[in-house]
Amino acid sequence: MPVPNIHLTISGSVVALYAAVVSTITGSVQLWHFFRDRARIKLTVQRNMEIIGGPVHRKGLTIVRVANHGRRPVTITTVGAQRLFPDTHIVIPECNPQLPHELTEGKSLMAIIPPYDLDFSRIDLWEAYDAVGRPYRLYVAPWYTRMLSSAKWRRKWRQDRKEGVSLFCVRVTTQKDVIKGNSNGVCFLTEAQASAKDAVTMSTNTFPVTSWDDHSLTAVTEFYADKKGDQTDKTSPGAIKFVFRLEAVA
Repeated sequence: MPVPNIHLTISGSVVALYAAVVSTITGSVQLWHFFRDRARIKLTVQRNMEIIGGPVHRKGLTIVRVANHGRRPVTITTVGAQRLFPDTHIVIPECNPQLPHELTEGKSLMAIIPPYDLDFSRIDLWEAYDAVGRPYRLYVAPWYTRMLSSAKWRRKWRQDRKEGVSLFCVRVTTQKDVIKGNSNGVCFLTEAQASAKDAVTMSTNTFPVTSWDDHSLTAVTEFYADKKGDQTDKTSPGAIKFVFRLEAVA
């Protein structure tokens, strides 16, 4: 009995459609794995809690629970809260287990605040930080209150951050050398930056004087700096020339 011949013809559009479907399914599966395996830390807060059955009976506690709802282990290093302007932020030192602590899937830890005069209406958010500095937050204040507080904090930081610059030039010469136009001078540029009340950073750079005016007692010095403001050579790519002129006024 003769075997019939079967011929299949597949067009290029069908192959392209099949490849598109397979790639879409593969990408969807990979995206699902990404979201499933990412860190998912959730914070909850309970007030007026009581611990019984232990060596010490404790009442009126505030407990911040940090739980890992994801599959990726996360090491928690700090638990605390940010308060609205102008109150300072707080860190909770008493944690069970003690920090730093690695939270695997489904595990949690407790940060315990003993009873004291804490105004919870002034809490902006509760937060926990992992070992790489990534924050996990629970916002409690209304959004408009948080925005107003953030604006006030930024304004205060700008006011506290103050900068100053002084330029002092000296020359070593004699009266005869001044008449001849011969003198050697140097300028000292001192920068002061205050990032806080008791934190002041000062730096002094020395630049040779390039010219002196014979009668007006004016000194001119120049130097080159890069885009970051660091002193560099004039041959450096992108170097910017700065010229300082100091003139005595009688």
